[in-house]
Amino acid sequence: MQGFNALTGEHLWQGNATWDDHWEPAVNDDYVFAPYNGDIAVLNHDNGEMLFSIDANLGSQTPVLGTHNNVITYGAQLVSYDIETSAVRWTTSASGGSYQMPAVGAGLVVTVQDNVLRAFNELNGAQVWQWAPSQRLQSNIILTASHVFIASDSTTFAINLRTQEVDWEYSQGGQLSLGKEGELLISNGSDLTLIAVQPGL
Repeated sequence: MQGFNALTGEHLWQGNATWDDHWEPAVNDDYVFAPYNGDIAVLNHDNGEMLFSIDANLGSQTPVLGTHNNVITYGAQLVSYDIETSAVRWTTSASGGSYQMPAVGAGLVVTVQDNVLRAFNELNGAQVWQWAPSQRLQSNIILTASHVFIASDSTTFAINLRTQEVDWEYSQGGQLSLGKEGELLISNGSDLTLIAVQPGL
């Protein structure tokens, strides 16, 4: 794993550890988080020095940063860890299929488990609401202050956080990303669709 200046491309550091494949680091202003030997390795943001690790029973997956100085892992359990103390803040176990990679924001941790979109309170892990679609959910999750965007192979859904109902849907599915001006990009491998969503979404 290597660190580069995002603005200039300058090479800053290179980690000496042997890392697994099929994951991406999570980065904040102070640290870089990465799976390493089943734990979450926490590296210095500026020089790549390994500072400490969080005992997380983690596979080769991308850790997800929370908004309250926490980092979240997923799989058979959804677990929130305190970054400074390495302590477990809360855990919730899946009764069916595993939890998929969540999105965090608006006080929520939103994930898919057993083809049900589930929203948990970020502070205590209590499930707040859920939404069960009529189609198989396949995409990553985009979470904003007002909506969750998620897609099947054929349909993209915009779910209102306040009502937990679908505000609108679009007849193309795929992987999702959100531009800084609020444009929702849908990619299904052959087509790219850009949707101008309402301000605030």
